[in-house]
Amino acid sequence: MVPIKTVSQSKINIDSGLRDELVRWLDTSASKKLGYHSQAQFATEAVRKLLQEVTAPAKAGIHFILPNKEDNRLSLDLDIGDDKVLCNICNSESCIHVKTLYDDKYVKQQLKTHKIKLPVRK
Repeated sequence: MVPIKTVSQSKINIDSGLRDELVRWLDTSASKKLGYHSQAQFATEAVRKLLQEVTAPAKAGIHFILPNKEDNRLSLDLDIGDDKVLCNICNSESCIHVKTLYDDKYVKQQLKTHKIKLPVRK
């Protein structure tokens, strides 16, 4: 979490069109239901959330191992990250093992069962 001192406040400039949209939205019942009552409150929370998002440590990837279902030999050993997949057998991002991860029906079912999402292929 980003530590914030609330000793004093200062002004920032935003696009007037964006401010106008915020003012209109703050007049709605939806904003009231969410507890927003001022531009400053909304802007402070928005900046805090964005700072937390951009300063958060990178998520660790998933180490995905799948043995051959017929003889239990290792058939897939991959690291799945947010933006790439790396094969630990071939040390490659584009080998047959990575292709299998994206194309094989059984493997896709295992990924779905374990709620593992693959990055978009490059």
